[in-house]
Amino acid sequence: MQVLFDLPTETKYAYRFNKDSKFIPLVYDDMFLTMLNNEGRKQYVAILIAYCTGLKYEYIIKNIQFIKNTLDKRNYYDSRKTVDLVVKVGEKIYNIEMNNWANIQALERNIDYAHEIYRSQRFKGEEYKYQQTIQINICNFRFRGNKQTIEEYHIQNKNYILTEKVKFIFIYLPNIREKFYNKEELTDIEKLMLAYNETRYEDIKEVVGGNKIMKEYRKEAEEASEIQELWERLAYDKEAEQKWLYETELQRRDYVSAKRTKEEAAIAFHDRGVSDDIICDALSITEEELHDILRKAKDNESE
Repeated sequence: MQVLFDLPTETKYAYRFNKDSKFIPLVYDDMFLTMLNNEGRKQYVAILIAYCTGLKYEYIIKNIQFIKNTLDKRNYYDSRKTVDLVVKVGEKIYNIEMNNWANIQALERNIDYAHEIYRSQRFKGEEYKYQQTIQINICNFRFRGNKQTIEEYHIQNKNYILTEKVKFIFIYLPNIREKFYNKEELTDIEKLMLAYNETRYEDIKEVVGGNKIMKEYRKEAEEASEIQELWERLAYDKEAEQKWLYETELQRRDYVSAKRTKEEAAIAFHDRGVSDDIICDALSITEEELHDILRKAKDNESE
């Protein structure tokens, strides 16, 4: 059986920082905290959960509770674990994680977070009680060969699901964008992700249509995007993000024992948005050699 996390990742159609844009996509932490991890804007979380799970929006908005996003330490030497967003609806906990970079170690850590929440209500000396946990991973990348826009994963073998109390939902933004560009019919969750991330409203005006919540989101997110401090922080962090991306990709290659030539590595880093100077420095190649590699790759794609 194929292991998902062993597949190569791709970032074609992923959302990227654009200093000339007037809208910050949800994939960036500051916007995620401003628009989603915000009890005053709970409707944006509620509709996301509704579209992912099939639960009625009215039920969710009435019962949703924001809870702390730091997991308890199991012993003195543990570092504090901070998740992106945790809410409770009825008896279920929803953990929403934004994965902006193709970092398999971060995805593995997300699984650990979900299991921490699953066992969070188990106390020594009391009846064992495990918390039903649904983790929603919004990914600004995709796995090669996987064309799905949203998938569910359980603990299971080929015949049985072991438990319904731990479930993972993966949303792949690049696949949604590609589907949108190809003018294919979109589901509600796909439309919502476009509303949360596409920088030009004119491009998705028909997608949003008469959906009141999506319209509200665009209006509030555009107002939030006018805060100069957010843009300055994004611009300041850009090169650090690129270097971090380069390091984590190297770690991932070691993890899956992937062997790539310099040409393959250069193409992969370029596709992930790493700047030319960092690629050249890391791979000990000139800018001319890098441009030649990228030109040949583009020619091969067009054949």
